[in-house]
Amino acid sequence: MTPVRSRFLVLAFVFLLAASSCWAQVKVITPSNMQDMILATVTSANAWFADPAPPGGLGGSGALFMSLGGDGSSSTGNYCGQVWLGTNAFAGVKLTDLTMLSYQTWCSNSGIWNAAQGTWSPPRQPCTLRLVINTNDPLDPTPIRMLMFRPIKLTGASEPGYGLAPYPEDFNYLNLWKTQDCLYGGDGCWAEFYYGQTPCLWTGTWGELLAKYPNATITIPELQVGGEWPEAYPVNTPNGCGLSLEWGAESRGGGDWPTQPWKNWWREALNAVGFVDYLQVGVGADYVVYDFEADSKNPPVAMNGKALQEGASRTGAQNWPFVVYGRCVERTLPVPSYPPWRDDAHFYLEDGSGQQIEVVCLQHEYAGVTLGKYYRVQGRALPRYSIMPSGQPTPMRIHTDAWSYPPLIVELSEGEPQ
Repeated sequence: MTPVRSRFLVLAFVFLLAASSCWAQVKVITPSNMQDMILATVTSANAWFADPAPPGGLGGSGALFMSLGGDGSSSTGNYCGQVWLGTNAFAGVKLTDLTMLSYQTWCSNSGIWNAAQGTWSPPRQPCTLRLVINTNDPLDPTPIRMLMFRPIKLTGASEPGYGLAPYPEDFNYLNLWKTQDCLYGGDGCWAEFYYGQTPCLWTGTWGELLAKYPNATITIPELQVGGEWPEAYPVNTPNGCGLSLEWGAESRGGGDWPTQPWKNWWREALNAVGFVDYLQVGVGADYVVYDFEADSKNPPVAMNGKALQEGASRTGAQNWPFVVYGRCVERTLPVPSYPPWRDDAHFYLEDGSGQQIEVVCLQHEYAGVTLGKYYRVQGRALPRYSIMPSGQPTPMRIHTDAWSYPPLIVELSEGEPQ
């Protein structure tokens, strides 16, 4: 055997050996089999594993659906809606050993009207990723820190998005799946916090973070380790996990990022609706894929206006889309006391049950309806947060968004079977 061929065979063997040592594990996370993951929500937020999810993602037909609601949009009242989905499976892993950290996001509208664009705003920040770390520095008096990966880089006065206004909006990711690469992506940034101190200590790249804390490890949180949130709520990360996908501000009021993120931060995701899926975590040559799926793909369920407000529909909304029928009528439900309100993005059905049904269209598949005509509408049932005056019960509404089964709105001819 010639020396050249011998060297080639040795290299081929080494390559195959290296390839065989790489181990990938796919974990399908469902409501009945959460495995090592924990899901938690705060105040007005809702989250569930839904099928269908918007097509085009890396995972299966389902994903984690998130609706954040409008809590936290004033200086008083409830804390902001938050969704936390995380794991402690990587506790003790050094940050320098992470070789992959990515996930996919899909964002729909938030609850703020953009007059210049003539459409509802996208969320100003997609779902973030959080790491609770221990710096393992014996000279560090506060070694427990919170790291936040922000897919849209809003860092300071030299970056777009600093301050109250103007607050730019990125329509490029609206109603699209986007992969967020936390380690090597160029669009986002990492932000660092620790409890009871200046809200944002530092922002930068993953490489800069590793240089700053070469011995840091992921840890299980003992307390919330962010900035000056009111009463530091929740006391712990709500799911108690060191690695979490998190969407929604943790405080309320008006101000700017990053010097006062506990104030204006709520505007990043007010009333936002979206999905997250396909979390990938690599440690050395091995990596885990978390694919979020519903227990089953359920067909739409027909329901009248009164039944839509029952407790069963709120639970069923986690897995089933709903179908409602009725005659298009003038609105009798209240509107919020603050602007803006877009009646051309809403219409109302009366089906004889005594409960008017609100249909929310925003910018999706909406061609207009006619008062007095009958319609079949299909979509998701979501609470009407930040719409009802204080103290009044919060009804459900049908939200005809892009993930619903088409056709979403169908005009019914007289005598047509429903």
